[in-house]
Amino acid sequence: MHPSVKSFFWRTVSQQEIDYIEESNGKIKAFEFKWNEKKKVKKISSFSNSYQTDITEINPSNFRELFLNL
Repeated sequence: MHPSVKSFFWRTVSQQEIDYIEESNGKIKAFEFKWNEKKKVKKISSFSNSYQTDITEINPSNFRELFLNL
């Protein structure tokens, strides 16, 4: 049986945001979706520090690899 996965997004009053967050078995994974690969994901240290996780960028050149490894 697969563990329950909860889905979220995150946004602050100063408009910092994370596009997609998954929480499963007490672990958090964060994802930013970028259609334009030249635009880089802004590091949001307040999120990373608070939740002890990195933010994974998903773009047209890596999304297949990420989904195949699930």
